[in-house]
Amino acid sequence: MSDEDDLLILEKLEPTGDDFISRRINHRPFAKIVFWLCHKSKSEDFVYSSELKQFMKFSSARAYSILRDLCDCKILRRNEKTSNLVEFHFLKNNNAPLILKFLPSAKKTLGLGL
Repeated sequence: MSDEDDLLILEKLEPTGDDFISRRINHRPFAKIVFWLCHKSKSEDFVYSSELKQFMKFSSARAYSILRDLCDCKILRRNEKTSNLVEFHFLKNNNAPLILKFLPSAKKTLGLGL
């Protein structure tokens, strides 16, 4: 097998953003974050990492890192308002925030039923 063949195989094996979220949503803390984001997305167009920090009692760096990971998964989009203020906007499909498709899985993990 050639190096080019290996690269093609690796590209097919690379996890998608949905794979990343599906793998992590089975953990209660991440499911809480998804549930919280789904709730926020119903009334807000964006969140700040400081809000997630306050909700989850995380460090600022951890909250920012999680939201940045969700940007990499194409669920959120960063909007840098100033050098130290970043809004994380919910990406939408037909006016519905993409994060909402993970709500049933988050509820299941948290034992909230469907």
